[in-house]
Amino acid sequence: MKKILPFLIVWVLGVPMAHAFSFSAQAPSGQTLYFTVTDGSSVKVVAPATTSWNGYTAPTGVLTIPATVVNEGNSYSVTAVDRMAFQYCYGLTGVVIPGSVVSIGQRAFAEDTLLASVTLQEGVQRIDMMAFISCTRLDTIELPSTLTRIAVSAFENTAYYNNSENWNEDKVLTLGQWVLKVGNLAEGTVQIEEGLVGLANNALLYCRYVDKVLLPVTMRIIGDGAFKECYALDTLQLLCEEPPSLSDDSFDGVEPLPVLVVPCSTATAYGAAQYWNAFSIVEVPCPVAIGEVESAEPLSVAVSAGGIVVRGADGMTLTVSDMLGRTVHHVAHAGAEQFLPLPAAGVYVLRSGSEAIKISYSK
Repeated sequence: MKKILPFLIVWVLGVPMAHAFSFSAQAPSGQTLYFTVTDGSSVKVVAPATTSWNGYTAPTGVLTIPATVVNEGNSYSVTAVDRMAFQYCYGLTGVVIPGSVVSIGQRAFAEDTLLASVTLQEGVQRIDMMAFISCTRLDTIELPSTLTRIAVSAFENTAYYNNSENWNEDKVLTLGQWVLKVGNLAEGTVQIEEGLVGLANNALLYCRYVDKVLLPVTMRIIGDGAFKECYALDTLQLLCEEPPSLSDDSFDGVEPLPVLVVPCSTATAYGAAQYWNAFSIVEVPCPVAIGEVESAEPLSVAVSAGGIVVRGADGMTLTVSDMLGRTVHHVAHAGAEQFLPLPAAGVYVLRSGSEAIKISYSK
C-alpha cells in the first residue's frame, strides 16, 4: 500500500481542482461557465471551464461574465473570478467583468494569448497577482474607479505593458488612475502626475537610483512593496492632505525611511496615521494670501532663467525656502526689482513679513 499511496494522493487531490463546482450556467455571451457557491447568495467562477479536458470546453470569443446566475430557482450574485479560472484559454479575445465581481484571482486570465480587450466595470475592487500576465495581445484595458488593489505583475508582458509609447519620459507606466510600474533605471526625482490615485504593488520595486518621489493631491492608495528596496530614496513628498492607505511592507528594504514632506497643517494627521507615524515628517510652510506690503507697493515675482525676479518695496526682507523648509535666500530687497538664483527645479515659497507667494520653478 505504501508504494501506491503517492499516486492515490495526486489523483484524489487532482480531481477536486478540476471538478469542484456546484453548477454550470450559460454566460450572456453564450459560453458555458462553472460556479462554486461561496455562501447562501454568492458564487465564484471556477476553473473547469478553462480546458478541453474530460468534456469541458474552454470559452472562446468575447466573454461577458454575468452579474447574477440562477440555479434550481435560487439567484446568486457573481462576486469573484477564481484563481486560474481562465488561464490558457487561447481562444478568448475579450472579456467584460461586471461590478458585482469584487476580486479577480491569481492568474485568472494568465497567458490568454488572443485576449485583446478587458473591461472591468464599476464595483470591481481587487486584481490579484499575475491575473493577466503574458496576455501578449492585450492592449485595451478599462479599469473602474472602485479599484483598491493591483497586485504584482497583474498586467506584465501584455501588449499594453510592452508598448514603449505607454511609458512616459520618466519611465513611468500608468493605466487608468494607477501607476503600474516605474522602470528600474529611473533616477533622480520621479513625479507622479495629478489624477492618479494608486501605486500598484511593487510599483517602484528595485528603483535604486530614485532619490525623491512626488505624489499628487489625488493619491490615496500605496500598494504592498510599492517602494521596496528603493535604496537611494531619501525624500517622499505628498501633496495629498489625507494620508493615503499604506501597507507595513510598502517600504521594505528602505533604511532609513525617507523624510516625509507633507502639505501645511497636515503633519498631525500623518503623525497619527498607521505606518506613516514611523516617518520623520516635515510640514511645508503655509503660504498666506498675497497682499500689500507696508510701502503700499505689491510684492510680486516672475520666474526667469536660473531663478526669480522679485519686485517690491526697497528695503523689505525677503526669505525664499524650499519645500523641506530650508532657507535658500534671506536678504534685504534692493531697488525696484531683484534677481534671486534658485538651485534646482521644484516648489519654493517667497516670504516678506506676513506675505507669501508659492513658486513653481523649472530650471
